[in-house]
Amino acid sequence: VFGEDVRHILPTITPGGSAVPVTVSVPGQNGWVRFEATAGQRVYAKATNNTIASGYLWLLKPDGTELTHSTNFAPLDVFLPVSGTYALVVDPIGANTGSITLTLYSVVDLIGTITPNGGAISVALTQIGANGWLYFPGSTGQRVSLVLTGSTISSGLVWIIKPDGSSLTYSSFGTQGIFLEPVMLPVSGTYAVAVDPTGETTGNATVSLYNVPADVTGSIAINGSALGVTLSTPGQNASVTFPGNAGQLVTVHVTT
Repeated sequence: VFGEDVRHILPTITPGGSAVPVTVSVPGQNGWVRFEATAGQRVYAKATNNTIASGYLWLLKPDGTELTHSTNFAPLDVFLPVSGTYALVVDPIGANTGSITLTLYSVVDLIGTITPNGGAISVALTQIGANGWLYFPGSTGQRVSLVLTGSTISSGLVWIIKPDGSSLTYSSFGTQGIFLEPVMLPVSGTYAVAVDPTGETTGNATVSLYNVPADVTGSIAINGSALGVTLSTPGQNASVTFPGNAGQLVTVHVTT
């Protein structure tokens, strides 16, 4: 029972504050710490310096019920549903005992805007757990591509999120960056580019978004004049046609 009397005697931890050591010295004992938080706040809890062979890390809501938990003290990343006093509980499995250090972060995502063909946007994600969200208006049938460069983030995902919050497309990336091939927007509304570092990875990246015009088309004749093709936008392709006969042997030369 996580009642008022228990809340007053539990040690405290502060989101964004100092780490708190927890020692469980008797088999069957759990370690509790409490913290104050508000509805909608996002927190990231991690355990380090662990000497407990196995166990669970629980996050309890102000009413004492479970919000979430992890096995073997893996990190927790969660939005809090209500305001009040929450608790982190270190729960060793069986007769395990030992010590562990808990750190709690108050995570604030980076929010901004991006404009197709409007220039590169720098995303600085220096806080553990933080994501970058760049919003842009889109129209049904619009094609967009994305380039992520200058990454110091060793591992992550970049998404294009539809207005209903579901994924339109995504790709993994690292310090080599990534190019997302053109995708057609299915509905009109506000879309987002989400930069999501893996785990506790942090760093910077630069994102460019492009409106991709229709692919270039043209025609060419065998043994005829060369045809110049200009592709002005990342993700744009060219389709060049020519008449041919069954069994005819041709070669293609690309120059300049």
